[in-house]
Amino acid sequence: MKSKFLLWILAGVLASCDYLDIVPDQVPTMDNIFADRNTTLRYLNSCYWALPFDMFEDSPAYTGSMELVVNRQNQNSGILAAQGLNSASSGWFNHWSGTSGIGGSGRNLYAGIRECNVLIDNVNNVEDLTVTERRRMIAEAKTIKAYNTFYLLRQYGPVCLMRVTPPVGETGGDTYRNKVDDCFQYVMDLLDEVIESKDLPVIITDKYSELGRFTHAAACMLKARVLLYRASPFFNGNTEYHNFLDHNREPFFNQEYDPARWQHAVDACRAAVDACAEGDIHLYGDADYKPQYSTSDTTRRVNVLRSAISEDASSNQEIIFRHGLTAVS
Repeated sequence: MKSKFLLWILAGVLASCDYLDIVPDQVPTMDNIFADRNTTLRYLNSCYWALPFDMFEDSPAYTGSMELVVNRQNQNSGILAAQGLNSASSGWFNHWSGTSGIGGSGRNLYAGIRECNVLIDNVNNVEDLTVTERRRMIAEAKTIKAYNTFYLLRQYGPVCLMRVTPPVGETGGDTYRNKVDDCFQYVMDLLDEVIESKDLPVIITDKYSELGRFTHAAACMLKARVLLYRASPFFNGNTEYHNFLDHNREPFFNQEYDPARWQHAVDACRAAVDACAEGDIHLYGDADYKPQYSTSDTTRRVNVLRSAISEDASSNQEIIFRHGLTAVS
């Protein structure tokens, strides 16, 4: 009993000692992270790293059907899932809480959204950034938030929305999952803010250090894709999910089909095409192919079609946005 009593006294004394309430050395703080332009750019890179990394071998669309054999000892996520080794408790494509899987599939997209919120809250305090650079970084962070939220929505349906930066130690997401239409609206609101601000560059001029960052055309393209999904029968009047209810006993999926959504998607696609034209993004054609030797018309045509896919992203005018090994055209 005496020893237990002494332990309680010692614990109380130590808890009251202010000199123990210190931050260990070499632990980065917000002041360190956003100390100057260079550290802020590094943090922006970490926001981009949080984007889902769709590797070919780990895509269930390619390897999940077991129709394609890859030379990786058949240990990629797609084939493992096709073999029945995927489960609710241990998912190979877990982007909600994050599991690495083979090849890095399953990044925690909520962690990436949180990083974007942190950047948005702190980038205006960086003194050696120009106004244009600040506005561009904020637009990029909002686009990444929209991309990650849409990716979660596409995979899980109704998701929790992380609108603001949560305190340390808290998740910061909404207490309950949001209805599908509310999730789509949040993503569209973010993209509309970015597109209307014109803060993203039309063209990436410094392809050595900025290739892979969002442009105005990429944001317009993403909005067109989001609206296309929103108009599809899966998210538009899906009565098969009428028993999938939220905490208020209301359906997560809207139950009434709205044909007007297709027109919204068409309008967004037209706007994306116009934005691509402004950024000199076009289908890869004869004028883009630069052969070293003269060839026949037939050989040239074959090489043009091949180069439309194999040409490096830094010189392929058909690529709208590229992240890691994932290119969108």
